[in-house]
Amino acid sequence: LAAHLFAQPFTSGLPHPQRARDFATYTPRELLPGGNVFADPTEADPVAVLDACAFVARVLLKNGHALETLPMLSLAQFVASQVSKDAVAMASASAYKARACAQCNLIGDAVVLVLDVHHGRNLPDILPLNRPPVGQSGLQNPVTVAYHDAAAPSDAANQEALQAVATLELVPGLLALFPPAVQLLLRMARIEILLAPCSQADERPHPDPA
Repeated sequence: LAAHLFAQPFTSGLPHPQRARDFATYTPRELLPGGNVFADPTEADPVAVLDACAFVARVLLKNGHALETLPMLSLAQFVASQVSKDAVAMASASAYKARACAQCNLIGDAVVLVLDVHHGRNLPDILPLNRPPVGQSGLQNPVTVAYHDAAAPSDAANQEALQAVATLELVPGLLALFPPAVQLLLRMARIEILLAPCSQADERPHPDPA
């Protein structure tokens, strides 16, 4: 119920996705038409919203309701990136969303999310790191791989993407910025991504059904 309530802002007149699956890599730039709902912290406190989203995400992911978390985590990403300008909160929301995508077998989207965090892409641009030229996002020289959900996990491109996830490391600037809890969350996301193809294999029909 909490996840559905947090998703209600996306039912406004703006062209937000309407299917939960479509929120996998969606982060809105605007939430509601008109005024800023977070202008008065006594009405909508960004920190309270982020804390509540993180708590609900933990409970739902633990109990097998990953798909329901995706719209709510898009809200958390919006609040972290556009309202509070909090790179740590944005990384946390993205890591939770990567875990949710992995549990939903949206492995390609999960790979994109963890790569973005590790390369500093889409984080609030307030980090004292080696930033790219104006108009670009993230750190320089990022790893560029993609996992294709329509292909088999054994596909060469997919194997390359999984290998990139397995060897990901935070650069020193992000390592100093992210607290241990967020670093652990990112490691958990990477582990779930690497395990997800195994669960996909179990769901494929038997080639010679009885």
